[in-house]
Amino acid sequence: ALVTTSPNKSSYFLSEADITLLNVDENQFNELNKTIVLQLSSPILDTNNYTVFANENNIVNNTNTTSSITIFEQFAADYVLISLFAIDINGFPIFASFDLYFGSISMPVRVVFSNGTAAAGVTVTANLTDSPRVSQAGVTDGNGSITFKNVPLRTISLLARTKDNLIGFTGVAASTKITTIVLSSTDNADTLTKSVIFDKYQREIMINASVYNSKQGYSSKFSVPGFTITTAGEGLTSTFRQFMTDANSTKIYVRYKFVTSEVPGGYFGSRYNDYYSVSIRSESGQFESISQSMNALGLGAFDYASGATDWFVLALSLSGKPELIRIDVGVANVGDSAFQSSVVVDQISADKCEKCDDCVQCKSDPMCENTCNNPPIKSCNFYTNCMEKKVSCGPDGYAIGYGSKFCNKFAHNLATFTSSGVTWVYTTMNCLQKALVSPLKNCEDNCQVLRQIAFDSHPSCYNLAPGVCSLRFSDWAAIFSIVGNDLFTLEGLTQATKTIPGCSSRLATDISSAIGNAAVSTEEKIRLNILLAWLKLASYF
Repeated sequence: ALVTTSPNKSSYFLSEADITLLNVDENQFNELNKTIVLQLSSPILDTNNYTVFANENNIVNNTNTTSSITIFEQFAADYVLISLFAIDINGFPIFASFDLYFGSISMPVRVVFSNGTAAAGVTVTANLTDSPRVSQAGVTDGNGSITFKNVPLRTISLLARTKDNLIGFTGVAASTKITTIVLSSTDNADTLTKSVIFDKYQREIMINASVYNSKQGYSSKFSVPGFTITTAGEGLTSTFRQFMTDANSTKIYVRYKFVTSEVPGGYFGSRYNDYYSVSIRSESGQFESISQSMNALGLGAFDYASGATDWFVLALSLSGKPELIRIDVGVANVGDSAFQSSVVVDQISADKCEKCDDCVQCKSDPMCENTCNNPPIKSCNFYTNCMEKKVSCGPDGYAIGYGSKFCNKFAHNLATFTSSGVTWVYTTMNCLQKALVSPLKNCEDNCQVLRQIAFDSHPSCYNLAPGVCSLRFSDWAAIFSIVGNDLFTLEGLTQATKTIPGCSSRLATDISSAIGNAAVSTEEKIRLNILLAWLKLASYF
């Protein structure tokens, strides 16, 4: 079994030097053309034996010392995968990989209350929908305004939330035009349901309200009819439902799907990256929310003909006392008005849980949905919508800190693989997700156990047809450009090569042949030599 606690680098035949980033951050919007420094924890770089790539293109404009490499390159792309291949003075390989987002847009946002007055002191978070871990947050000033800096020209989800549980949200293409977010609350107003449509500048253009007689009180029924909201041109469409819970209710859930005509229209992967958000709030301050975009879900999450996903579930734990609940649902047409998107909600209901052996299973359990029970290929959504929703292990847990991170990293860099390499990536991604289905369905809730189960599945998944041993040298170079010095992945690769007779020697022959090819660049030969050195050390042949 793989060891999941602080592995020793020397055991994996790697340099003990750690590489950290200076001036930029993988989790932030970075300033365009910012100088990047790769800092070694020890001054042991062999300055004559390293190479650095950006999106698989060699970076020429750099300088070095034994403790750092400084990159002066001006990147045209807003997404850049930086990968380092080096040898230290002791002869051990150094691998490092960082995916970075750059932007130059200053994006103004204004937050207002429902009566139009400025909302000061509100926390607003801007997330990159292509990679939700990349974000920027701040607090509105006295005019209800905040400006986000260095925003890439991509779809951005915006969430504003006050300390007393008012929220507002939208999804837009990054722009220098002011985006207005209107806060909504859970209160005792007569309006039970309301649909609001905004244009691309967040101006309210239509209101349809259904008024509920407050003198009779809120409905005590914990089942609300389903509904569909659809964009009407460019901009956000939103709706809400609010009602009182029954006594002793401990959880409420929303079952929904996302439908976008952008997928059958052929715009998956484009900047026309339509977006949705679903949130649940309670009067006592409980809150759950999910925001996703077409590109972030992955093409495999959709039925290509209809542009519909399978069903998803969002759930909120309750206090067990009657309280007011509000469901907010929004969908945004981003960057164009030609292709519309919808969110279909078929259930808003109280949870029903039954004990089965030692496991309590509830209707809100995400593992009951087909998209979690049988994860689709070409999608990384399983880790956030299934695994983390079932067992929340936080940003350092396997689902968020490893599974989603590397799944999306591979998905963003498929162009660097051969056709066989792409097939291997998709097959491996899907295998790793399916290995977690059974323990999650059987209510395994220990984060360390789930992490161990996940890593134990890596070697067999790497060898699932077509298998890592069938890949060309260029695919291996692409893999290492993505995983860097991640020890658990390297251990899985090592075990995978050892299970196939002759695998390591065949790979070494393929790499050596490429090194001897006059058509291969000097920088690529340096990378391959370093990869070959690690392969020989790790495989003992």
